[in-house]
Amino acid sequence: MPIESEVIKTGTSTVGITFDGGVVVGADHRATMGNFIANKNVKKLFQISGRVALTTAGLVGHAQSLARMLSAELSLYELKRNTPMTVRGAATL
Repeated sequence: MPIESEVIKTGTSTVGITFDGGVVVGADHRATMGNFIANKNVKKLFQISGRVALTTAGLVGHAQSLARMLSAELSLYELKRNTPMTVRGAATL
């Protein structure tokens, strides 16, 4: 019988839970490179605005750039229009 290699699954865990008063989001803190834990305290949860949050998975640098870009776009929108962008609008950027 051939010996099957053990499959090790890695990945990021993020969760969002809605309730009548809003939403709660969470994410893990580990960054891995294969089976190696490269960092135990990586930021994967970003508050973009008062009504928009972002959880991320994948390359840390890309996630941080995305968070900065979204935050800037939402701030610029609010400055130009004197009203915050809707969550639906932010999701389509």
